[in-house]
Amino acid sequence: MVGALVLFLGALLALVAVLLAAIGGFLIFLGMAMLAGGALFLIRRALRRILRRDKAH
Repeated sequence: MVGALVLFLGALLALVAVLLAAIGGFLIFLGMAMLAGGALFLIRRALRRILRRDKAH
């Protein structure tokens, strides 16, 4: 009886750990995507400014 309870709790803990890992990985992926998007936006803005300055001359 106690063994079954321990097994059940262990399975529950493993499930929670897997869910947390999946959520954490997803959040990390989201963060990376946001960083990449922000970097691309900044690079594009800088390039546009440089190109505009070249055209002005």
